[in-house]
Amino acid sequence: MVGRTAYDFFMIRESNSIGRISRPAKESGKSVCSLEAAAIAAGIVLGILGYLMPPTTFVLAVGALVGSILVLWRYEIGVFAVMGAIPLAPTTALLGLIFITAAAYGIRLFRNKNMRFRVTILDYFIVLFGIVLFYSTITSYTPASSMLALLMHIACIAFYFILVNTIKTRQQLYALVVLLVLSTTFISLYGLYQLKTVGATSEAWVDKTLFEDIKARVGSTFENPNVLGEYLVLIIPIGIAMLWGQRNWISRLVTLGLTAVMLVCLVYTYSRGAYIGLMLAFALFAALRDRRFVILGAIGLLMLPFVLPASVINRFTSIGNLTDTSSFYRISVWLGSLKIVKDYWPSGIGLGLEPFKLLYPKYSLNAAYAHHSHNIYIQLLIETGIAGFLVFAAMIVVYYKTILAGFHKTKDGFTSTFMIAAASGMAGYLAQGMVENIWY
Repeated sequence: MVGRTAYDFFMIRESNSIGRISRPAKESGKSVCSLEAAAIAAGIVLGILGYLMPPTTFVLAVGALVGSILVLWRYEIGVFAVMGAIPLAPTTALLGLIFITAAAYGIRLFRNKNMRFRVTILDYFIVLFGIVLFYSTITSYTPASSMLALLMHIACIAFYFILVNTIKTRQQLYALVVLLVLSTTFISLYGLYQLKTVGATSEAWVDKTLFEDIKARVGSTFENPNVLGEYLVLIIPIGIAMLWGQRNWISRLVTLGLTAVMLVCLVYTYSRGAYIGLMLAFALFAALRDRRFVILGAIGLLMLPFVLPASVINRFTSIGNLTDTSSFYRISVWLGSLKIVKDYWPSGIGLGLEPFKLLYPKYSLNAAYAHHSHNIYIQLLIETGIAGFLVFAAMIVVYYKTILAGFHKTKDGFTSTFMIAAASGMAGYLAQGMVENIWY
């Protein structure tokens, strides 16, 4: 019974493919010899590392080596590993995994003549945005630091192309969703554990004068409650979409439980931007999936004051309260940032945070110190100028045109619902970008 339930949870109901996927050819004698040679080389390397390194470092090195070999053997392992590691791994480790996966994918694409690299209209806008980012880097006030930021963007863009050319069946899509939901549930549980153990939160996160009842804000592995909220806004709608891929009521209850954990964690980030983003995501999801959900959502919204803690209600109702130090600080940063936009809108000042930190003090008002503009759209204008802003806007428009067109054409319930979840989660994420630099 337990085994059957687990199988139903991890396996999607439909099994038809949404695209052809090539199967690996049978191993030849030459491949077996190559594998033996690789095993001998790996043994030699591990012996040397074991002699030179401390035990903990050795274990980490072995894990990295084994992981790299697996990814080079089957690049698909790297694709799924990256998606699962997004909320767990340090940025440098994630970048390394992305570049190894990209190398493995490039090798496979070069050697397998049957593989096809699919290109859509959205891809052209993404490439164009990458070109703008490159120009912003070479014209930056701090080219060295901008180059590091460019590296991150290149990694993300490269991984996007690999991802959309890898996920070709409904089962692969469902497995990807399960991985995202499980990893996000894990960090949500860790966040709730922090809530009980971290003690009083830093005053940098909350105005203690207005919110005496807030003792701690959850940041989990992101170490920042606002950034954690941004990620949860993206993933929670995908968790709800999983319900359309379940076989039985037990699997649905498990999925609802996982989504509930993520929701509770988001509540205790006390991120007002995340609250607004999630409400928008839910509204769009309900309107697109089934308008009857809008009525249920309205009823649920009316019930929230009776089920949520007073600290959460107070935090939410403080939106727009200019006596809150956080709100006052943001407005001051926005005004100073807009002054930078006024002077540098044709070309921007350069990619990344360092150019902003270099120039912002000359334009700052009451908030003399800031790492970024606390608004992704103002930040894009500052870093990349009007060209970057317009290309980004066009990219978002094409994204929604593409995904909504796919939703209307797709007959499969889970796939179409996943498209709705991706569209609604992105809408909430972009809404939060009005008050946060969501790429910080």
